[in-house]
Amino acid sequence: MPTSLVHNCSDELRKFAPGLSVYLHTGANRYRGNCFLQEFSRFQIILTSYGTVRQDIDFLQQCRFLYVVLDESQNIKNHSSQPFYSVKLLRSYHKLTLTGTPIENSLSDLWAQMEFLNPGILGTLDEFQGRFRGNDLINDEEETHALLNIVSPFILRRTKERVADGIAAADGRDHLLRDEH
Repeated sequence: MPTSLVHNCSDELRKFAPGLSVYLHTGANRYRGNCFLQEFSRFQIILTSYGTVRQDIDFLQQCRFLYVVLDESQNIKNHSSQPFYSVKLLRSYHKLTLTGTPIENSLSDLWAQMEFLNPGILGTLDEFQGRFRGNDLINDEEETHALLNIVSPFILRRTKERVADGIAAADGRDHLLRDEH
């Protein structure tokens, strides 16, 4: 997640899940190298930033996480960036991305996030851009439908209306909706 969210996330975990063992992998005094690898299994949740993953990928890639969750995953939208390359090297049984803006600048943003989640599902970047004009908005209804058919099984969307109405998981209803485009 972005550095600015690490401590907030930690506070929320202490508040709502105080029984979980959480490690903040941040700052100059964080575990590194073999020390991290020895301590890794002590924690149920490890919170860190994109920048720290980039700096520590040499030993983080040696770990096998149950989940890797990218918050504000639009941070990996640039497929040639170090954050994208680094998170792709993380090994896990499951992967999730959370974002309010899966497409900020171009469809290539979506490709990068899907490539992290499910490598190859949209083809190579060149194939994707050739098929869906990844640097432009899709103006063709048939192309839009084709792309949505590929990605929609992997996207859950919480709508503003559901949030504004105060509907939450506490009322027993699932507040995550499939995008109905």
